[in-house]
Amino acid sequence: MTYRELLRLYKEGKLSEPDRSEVASAIERQDAISEYLYEEDDLSNMSTGDEAEINVPDSEPVIRLIRKNIRTAFVKMGVAVAVILLILGLFAAFGLPRIVDHLYYDPTISAYDGDRGDGVDMNQLELDMRVYSELFLPLRYMDAAYAEAEGYGNYNFYLTQTAYPIYSKPAAAGGKISRNRITFYDPSVLDPPVDNVFEWTSQTLDTGKALSEQMGKTREVNVIDDKTGKDTVKKERISPNSTVGGPEEARAYIKNMPAGEYTAYLSLDRIISYEDACRLADNWNLGPWWCGIWLGSHGEQIMGMRGSLLSYDDQSSVDGYSYLLGYEDSKKEDGSSASSAGENYSAEYPRHAREHFLSLLQYMKDQKNFDRMMNIEEVLLSDDGEDGPADYVKKHGLKVYGIAIRADKAKLLKLLNDDAVYTISVE
Repeated sequence: MTYRELLRLYKEGKLSEPDRSEVASAIERQDAISEYLYEEDDLSNMSTGDEAEINVPDSEPVIRLIRKNIRTAFVKMGVAVAVILLILGLFAAFGLPRIVDHLYYDPTISAYDGDRGDGVDMNQLELDMRVYSELFLPLRYMDAAYAEAEGYGNYNFYLTQTAYPIYSKPAAAGGKISRNRITFYDPSVLDPPVDNVFEWTSQTLDTGKALSEQMGKTREVNVIDDKTGKDTVKKERISPNSTVGGPEEARAYIKNMPAGEYTAYLSLDRIISYEDACRLADNWNLGPWWCGIWLGSHGEQIMGMRGSLLSYDDQSSVDGYSYLLGYEDSKKEDGSSASSAGENYSAEYPRHAREHFLSLLQYMKDQKNFDRMMNIEEVLLSDDGEDGPADYVKKHGLKVYGIAIRADKAKLLKLLNDDAVYTISVE
């Protein structure tokens, strides 16, 4: 019978008196040995391999077993600690950076499904910059973005303009994103134009009248009296306030410019419908153009969109935002690509242009982290109430007050002679 069986029978009280006495004596002996080892604190010799002798009769096998078990426990503990440290190290190196990335704006994920891009899909930064630049940066449509993750919410990025229009030196910008804070190495590349490049956004005017009918006239304005501090009515003369002044100042300025191609801002004499703006662009043979959209009480903020919604790539449409990229889907009903069809969506389908602009506003409003990074005020993109830009467009339609183009001085002087153009600012 094994010793384990004896112990079991001992616990169950089934042993004979002699056997029970013998087992009880053995148990007492083991307890005495354990107490002795504890009191003498002689465990240091157990890890050296030198088997220390304990002068207790018939105790050597038990002591060796105890030492062996202790050494085994220490080895297992060491292996477990090493494995745990290895796992923690790998997690800190590869897992934790990705987890932290998910807490902040991630420019590398797919713009369509939110997963990490594979180099073919459009990434989040590219889509965000397409929308932002179309709304706020006339003719600087940043349609390509490369972003590289460094972990812990940090990224390097590079933006460039591959089309619309093609410059001799395309606009490009590099920088870094660090936990929802964006830094451009050359911030001027993405600076929006000043508010007085267009006459309509440079001062408060009567949108129901032409600029040529208002300039030179007097009007009453409310001002605060410097002496009394009270509101008072004052008469003032309405004068051109754009960067180069009225039509005659613009003509003289353009004539003196060196030869070359310039970005020009055409202040239309009247605020007109989007359809009429498209007809003007076709008659003038402008090529790529951008139009400023009048937004009621938000008219002082320059916002607009590409004049022509002609697509030049095969990106898929974005769910929830009709015509966000200028078309509803990358394929037409006949199976051909919208980008190769040569179809001017803005001229043939004005409704698409309206939906496109509303989608730009809504999409930009929904990108909370990106909005904060780019310092876009919430009220600017709010569509709550009559004063919201989107609300104004839904009620009044697309109204155009100005057009931005790339042209040489001869073309600009010709356009300035058109009655539809009041003045032209150039940068």
